[in-house]
Amino acid sequence: MVISTPLENICVESPFDFEETLKTLRENIAGAEMMVLHEIDTQAIIARAGIPSDGLRQLLYFHPRYMRRVLETNSAAVIEAPLKFVVRENFFGVSIHRISPRFLFGRYAGLDSLGEELEEVAAHVVRF
Repeated sequence: MVISTPLENICVESPFDFEETLKTLRENIAGAEMMVLHEIDTQAIIARAGIPSDGLRQLLYFHPRYMRRVLETNSAAVIEAPLKFVVRENFFGVSIHRISPRFLFGRYAGLDSLGEELEEVAAHVVRF
């Protein structure tokens, strides 16, 4: 089976195991002056439905200063926040998935520059 993913879906391979990847990602988010707003243990949630999985976690992150810009410029884009990283463990290792903020915010009038800025932040956070 060939899996096709849109260009705005970005995947980076981690050099670390699952737990170390999560720890490093949290630290890098804080280092980028962003906030981890919530973590979703997707692995545990799907296990309750009898679906086996290796490590699978979602980290939602953002910062109020960016929300202010969204609300002041084009409040329709509020649906795009917070941003999210998905950390996924499989047979080959650990990967970090995200949707490009450039894509997400670039679809809204007046928010191209915000999308570019958040793209740089997201790319920096997953640079190990």
